[in-house]
Amino acid sequence: MSLATARALSCHPASGFFARVTEAVRAPSSAIEVTARSRVGGRAIDPGLYRVRVDEARERIVLENDDRTYALTAFFRRSKVISQYPTTASLEQGDDGRTFVVVRFSNGCEWVA
Repeated sequence: MSLATARALSCHPASGFFARVTEAVRAPSSAIEVTARSRVGGRAIDPGLYRVRVDEARERIVLENDDRTYALTAFFRRSKVISQYPTTASLEQGDDGRTFVVVRFSNGCEWVA
């Protein structure tokens, strides 16, 4: 086959040129434990242990366990604290008493909901 008749592949991940990966492989996760019912990102979160992952395409932090799934609207920013682990998630209290979910990556960025 000559190059003139070869099918061109774009660099888009859905073109078949790149291996397809599942969402779990693409987005590393960690866990947080919510000890009491609290409001995070405008949603009431029930107590429990939640897996935390970031859905960058929809700009959401997803909390999920066997019973429930919460998708919280989040925003991206550069972190002043660089995590030594690939992904860390924590609940942090704001100055005004609000609770935030913060997911930090080792490359110096974080998502906050």
